[in-house]
Amino acid sequence: MLKHGDLGDKKHPARISLELAENRLIFEASNKKRQVSLYPSGGLGLKNIEKRLQNHYQDRYSMLIRDENEHFTITLTISL
Repeated sequence: MLKHGDLGDKKHPARISLELAENRLIFEASNKKRQVSLYPSGGLGLKNIEKRLQNHYQDRYSMLIRDENEHFTITLTISL
């Protein structure tokens, strides 16, 4: 979000949501994509996060990534 998002568009603010329900932690972040990225986007950060989640939580998590034309959303659910 901070690296690749367009955080200056007041009509499309970045959003972070954190919810604890029924022994599950649900984290969601969404943002408008920056039209021209200042950094190369290779997806290594997401692969690294996935690897760390798998090492720590094994089968007790799910990560849904929605990479659309103008917006990026990630939903992470962890069973506690």
